[in-house]
Amino acid sequence: MYLGKSAMTVTKLKSLIQRIIGWILTVFFGLGVILYATDPADRADLPFAIGCFCVSAIPLVLGYRNKHKMTLAKRYNLIFEADEDGILTLEQLSVQSGKEKRVVEQEVGMLIEKGFLYECTLRKGSVTTVILSGKKKKTKESVFRTFTCPNCGAAVTVREGVRTQCSYCGTYFQG
Repeated sequence: MYLGKSAMTVTKLKSLIQRIIGWILTVFFGLGVILYATDPADRADLPFAIGCFCVSAIPLVLGYRNKHKMTLAKRYNLIFEADEDGILTLEQLSVQSGKEKRVVEQEVGMLIEKGFLYECTLRKGSVTTVILSGKKKKTKESVFRTFTCPNCGAAVTVREGVRTQCSYCGTYFQG
């Protein structure tokens, strides 16, 4: 398990509180906007009510962003748990998550930095990899090679023996 329990617990509670407060404030100020909009005598206060309504949505948005971070951490944890040798390339994570490599790198980096994922390291180099330090001993040494995409001819550096996707044309092939 690569989930940081303390970060997940704190964020879960924080997210729940933010969403509850956000919904209460948004409903309260939303009703205020409706009341000010329907009463001609109070229309002068409508811009203030709209401003309060917009500001009240901030905790709601923050709560859902925190919930999204937890969901991301759980998804990457599943991918990490399924890995056999403790080394995952960005290419592999990109294929398994269905996201671009730069997005995967940003997300995994942020999740490690914030403590959502632990016992793993994002190692940047010619081939950026995630090293899982909590993994059992490697069954064999990982070898990275540059392959030529059978569809577009692009040079793609991947781990040997791993199914991958060309970052240029999207074709899947065996490394």
